[in-house]
Amino acid sequence: MRSHLPTRNLTFVYARTFAYTNVCARFENTESSKPFGSWPLAYAELIRTRISEVAARLTTKYGDPAGDDPDLQLVFEGLSATCCRTCAVGELADPDNPDSRKSIRITSDNIKPKSRGYIGLHTSNPLDAPLMQPNYLAEADDVKILIEGIRVIQSLGNTTVLREKYGTELIKENYGDCEEQYTYDSDEFWECAVRYATGPENHQAGSCKMGPASDPLAVVDPELQVHGIEGLRVADASVMPVLISGNPHATIVMIGERAADFIKQKQTTTY
Repeated sequence: MRSHLPTRNLTFVYARTFAYTNVCARFENTESSKPFGSWPLAYAELIRTRISEVAARLTTKYGDPAGDDPDLQLVFEGLSATCCRTCAVGELADPDNPDSRKSIRITSDNIKPKSRGYIGLHTSNPLDAPLMQPNYLAEADDVKILIEGIRVIQSLGNTTVLREKYGTELIKENYGDCEEQYTYDSDEFWECAVRYATGPENHQAGSCKMGPASDPLAVVDPELQVHGIEGLRVADASVMPVLISGNPHATIVMIGERAADFIKQKQTTTY
């Protein structure tokens, strides 16, 4: 089992103050029951995405030498960083001070983690929740990839347009006792800090991987059928042998569509 692994909390604030923007004002007053189709397209997309507006995928020195399989994703959060705490509709980040300095948050996301976890039985009761051990950051390279992403984010914050035009500065967050142990902004500091600021995405995959019957770790065959069990298929992210370099939702939908095709092909009865 693997999952994408983001380090959050790298937030830049603008030196300039901005009036309470129309986007945030609309965000505050949006009713969750209001149909998306009644909103202007650009605004509807902002509300629909909420978490981020822009993303970039890069290959670090720890990734694919050919650069064809990115291992780092940067996620830019403008609306959510400025307008909301958890991005629940109607929740503002700073409701008591709507003219406060606005911010942008950039996340360093390891999308090719080398650390592998597992899912196992917790008890003999099939109704009990399983035991899940993700083993996040068990491999040293996973930490190094996140730190390289942090360095890229810092360089973006120092670009002319952000530094000179908007006067952005990186907020100095609290990362446990890391600053007491290490020099702030050293690699050693960030090796400590990522363990406070890193958490899982909801992108868990690979616990029932696809593979031939000769592979002792393979659970399903190329038609998504569970080895050795007639009539049982798995059609979700767990069948991925390798975690993809991107958000998996569209791929999961395609897996489901493919499973439907396989089932229809085997269905010989006509109704």
